[in-house]
Amino acid sequence: MKLTFIGAAHEVTGSCTLLEACGKHILIDCGMEQGGDTYENCELPVAPSQIDAISHSTCGMAIDLDAKAIVACTLSGRTARMVSRFRSPVPIIGLTTDERTWRRLAMSWGVIPAICEKFTSTDVLFYTAKKIAESELPLNKNDKIIITGGVTPGESGNTNLIKIEKI
Repeated sequence: MKLTFIGAAHEVTGSCTLLEACGKHILIDCGMEQGGDTYENCELPVAPSQIDAISHSTCGMAIDLDAKAIVACTLSGRTARMVSRFRSPVPIIGLTTDERTWRRLAMSWGVIPAICEKFTSTDVLFYTAKKIAESELPLNKNDKIIITGGVTPGESGNTNLIKIEKI
């Protein structure tokens, strides 16, 4: 096991530490700058695609909050596969805009493939994810779902957000 301090200079919400153990790379207490984009963030010592924090946190949140579903918004299918490998006890909807990825998602454990139009913003991503979850699963009013995806629509490999949404 190895801990690497990445930094916290000029950041408001906390330091950032990389934990490397058993072949996994997990970011701990990764703060984000509040307000304008004033400071330059330092480079991560591992590729973002190697970090398991988002997918693991998504599954943990689903359990802790008694969510009824996870919607993994993905271009390549990687986000849905990363979430799937943690064997979440709730259904995982793999939401993609790519037909080939949609077909491949059927091979991932616990993933219900869904296809939609391209997202123009994260607001559209959240809205679409919620509507697809409502159409694919028997959800009730006030049920919670966990949505994960990236803030850069149309670019693969940018999964960096998790949102809790109420039906």
